[in-house]
Amino acid sequence: MSHLKKLNYIGSKHTLLPFIESIIRHEMNITNDFSKIKFSDVFSGTSSVGFLFRTLNCSTVFSNDIEYYSYVIARASICSNYTDKVKKLMGVISASDPFDGCVSQNYSESGDQKRMFFSVENANRIDGMRMKLEEIKPTITDSNYYFLLASIIVSADKCANVPAIYGSYLKEYKKSAVNPIKLEPIHTKTGIIKNNRAFQLDCVAN
Repeated sequence: MSHLKKLNYIGSKHTLLPFIESIIRHEMNITNDFSKIKFSDVFSGTSSVGFLFRTLNCSTVFSNDIEYYSYVIARASICSNYTDKVKKLMGVISASDPFDGCVSQNYSESGDQKRMFFSVENANRIDGMRMKLEEIKPTITDSNYYFLLASIIVSADKCANVPAIYGSYLKEYKKSAVNPIKLEPIHTKTGIIKNNRAFQLDCVAN
């Protein structure tokens, strides 16, 4: 089974997945077949729950979170497939030139504030990949765009110099933060996803 790469995120339900699945199986009296089940996660966060029920082959998976990063992750995890085209595009993105841009100026020592969320080298690589993605955006599908953007996010998270969340950074670079960023796919799942949808809405108001 394809696995969804995790974000360093306090409150992630990743470790609760076996429990969540067992409760739903018990309450709905499901042994194996989820193919007629529609599943909705209105506080999707890092989409670990929605992705689980995608892999269980639910007929429909709805994912919602008011945070944009979560919407991006959901579009990639429940609405997008890993394909040969995506693999080729990841090679293009990964080969992009480093750039001193938004991440570098605001989240590394390259900027005036000398922040240490990322090493300068990794921040430049992240900016370069983001620039390349926006450059090729008009030539690719929305599905591929969100898959690539989410893959950049989770890959950047792996080399972030933070203790657990992005409210602060460490005063010295930890080992993982100085390792060169490696762009990897957020997942390698394929399959039928035509009914799946991701939303960025207020679940109470809507």
